[in-house]
Amino acid sequence: MASDFSKLVEDVITCPICQKHFDQPTMLPCKHTFCYRCIQNMATGNDGVLKCPKRDGTELKKDKIDTLLLNEVVRDLVRMLGK
Repeated sequence: MASDFSKLVEDVITCPICQKHFDQPTMLPCKHTFCYRCIQNMATGNDGVLKCPKRDGTELKKDKIDTLLLNEVVRDLVRMLGK
């Protein structure tokens, strides 16, 4: 049971793009969270348009990334539970 919980915690504090603990966890309008740098890099590699990696149809121009909110809950979890 503890290993299931540990896996769940790791999934919550790990960026699905870089597979590392979140660094500046940034929330897209669709509420999915990724590292700020990861979403910036994805937008740069896609002609300045970020498409949500979860493929839910959310798109955002690179110049709007700075307006996205920091996911403070995920940030705090990484601080408490990250290694």
